[in-house]
Amino acid sequence: MESSTDQDREHLRLLTIFYYIWAGFQALGGLVGLAFMGIGAFIASSPQIAQANNPPPPWFGAIFAGLGALVFVSVEGIAALSFFTGRFLSRCQHHTFCVVISALNCLSLPFGTALGVFSILVLQRPSVKTLFAGNGSSMGAQPQ
Repeated sequence: MESSTDQDREHLRLLTIFYYIWAGFQALGGLVGLAFMGIGAFIASSPQIAQANNPPPPWFGAIFAGLGALVFVSVEGIAALSFFTGRFLSRCQHHTFCVVISALNCLSLPFGTALGVFSILVLQRPSVKTLFAGNGSSMGAQPQ
């Protein structure tokens, strides 16, 4: 029969894998911001657009590129936080950080919500909190 600690370690291992995958998908999705930046830069710097019948205002391209940059930086930042959450889960470190980022991921429907809810459920177990309190070393964790 599998002990509670072994089951907790297995759940943390699975959550680690899912956080790495989720961070990769988020990082890929953040590239949309780069596309918006490129389109905005093209609009701002192309004089042939001004010769159209109804040209956009000159500041339109800059705002478009700025919003693309904002999207890119924020999504890539959240992807980095998700990656670090996976790393911390594998090392049983920074319990509060993992809970906060799990709650933040709940805002990303539907996969982030599922990952965040399951993470919070696992992280709130007393036995998992004990693993984090001892950084997993008291239960035979392997350093990575």
